[in-house]
Amino acid sequence: MAISFTRIGLLAKKQFIDNKKLYLFGVLAMMGIMGAIFSLFLITGTNLGKENQAVYLLLGLVVFGGLYTLTLFSNLENTKGRTLSLMLPATATEKLICAFVYGAILFPLAYLLCVYPLLRFTIFIDNKFMGHFTSPYVFDEHRAQLFLITAFFLIQAQILLCSLFFKHYKAVKSIVFICVMFFGTLIIYTKIIGYILPGRIDKTAVVEERYYKNNNLFKTDTVKRHLTTNTRIINLFTAVKYYGDQRDVSLELTRKQKNVFFLLPYLTIPCMWLISWVRLKEMEVN
Repeated sequence: MAISFTRIGLLAKKQFIDNKKLYLFGVLAMMGIMGAIFSLFLITGTNLGKENQAVYLLLGLVVFGGLYTLTLFSNLENTKGRTLSLMLPATATEKLICAFVYGAILFPLAYLLCVYPLLRFTIFIDNKFMGHFTSPYVFDEHRAQLFLITAFFLIQAQILLCSLFFKHYKAVKSIVFICVMFFGTLIIYTKIIGYILPGRIDKTAVVEERYYKNNNLFKTDTVKRHLTTNTRIINLFTAVKYYGDQRDVSLELTRKQKNVFFLLPYLTIPCMWLISWVRLKEMEVN
């Protein structure tokens, strides 16, 4: 059966009609939680700077987006739901596309439309009554912010995969799965960087200089100082200095090497969507 955008549109409409109450209460809860977080800055008198705005806004997108993704295929948790899903005149591909549209496009838009005005209102109160001069956060191409936004799509793909494979305690198991993937990636990266960077650095260091009273040089001793590189994973993010007695040396991966390390996790997103598609077909048949 070929992909039909008409069927995808009908699926999206059915998804909204079946879950409109859940979405309404979810939006209210999301606005309440984020509003309470922003209000803490007003209560404590802390300046809500641009950095804090970006972090809380984007972290909220990741957290609430993950919770929302867990509900996209909640109807497949029981036999009745799987039977009704199988009776729908739509392929697994179309259902997955519909889930992607809701989770990766519509939800971020709804989140920003609901939460960003709260942030701007908080900044207005902060500047008007608290005496601060805070500028509102506007997205720019800062690397950390771009990393958080792209991490949203990576985490969403992982949670969607977990929602199709786990039946009970999905949220807890999804968190465990993401932690295993995260720390496993750090361990693997540490090993790889260990092969790229030297295991130790031999740096000539001047350890002693003596002079006569007439300032003529009497003796200079040099020795090879061995510096062990034991913080390799940090080299992925910034240059790391390793100190000896008299000298220090700075190690850092090249820009191309850093780009490869940052892009590798995102190459797993299509793989997780493919596995989710296979699992979705299995759940509808079984």
